[in-house]
Amino acid sequence: GTWVPPKLDFELEPLALAIGAILLVVVGLELTFRGLVHGILIPRAWIQTVRGRWFLSLPTIVAAVLYAVATTLATWFWTQPEPVQVQELLGITRLPVFLGALLAGVALGMIRERSTSLLAAIGAALAAALVRILFGV
Repeated sequence: GTWVPPKLDFELEPLALAIGAILLVVVGLELTFRGLVHGILIPRAWIQTVRGRWFLSLPTIVAAVLYAVATTLATWFWTQPEPVQVQELLGITRLPVFLGALLAGVALGMIRERSTSLLAAIGAALAAALVRILFGV
């Protein structure tokens, strides 16, 4: 849900295009960060198991940080019509975006590990996007 625009036009054609774009973005992001990045690191690190203890694994942390950086950079470029301010360079005004994306990345990584499926993480990310569309959260 972190990549969904806060307001969508609810006319049928623009809404269908927005939903299609969101599906492509969510699936693409999950394949990149939970599939590729997380997947590459899994053989080299301890990860959670279905009935095992809860902890933050190295693959989850790395994928979540990269996801948060990508999300922050993307929103920075999408909303930069004026010259860059000092606060922007320091990242102060994007801190809530980074922290929200980091939290989402950690949750999605844990879902992927505990379910042993990338589809569960994709489903959770799509559910978050749906909540954002319906309730503007």
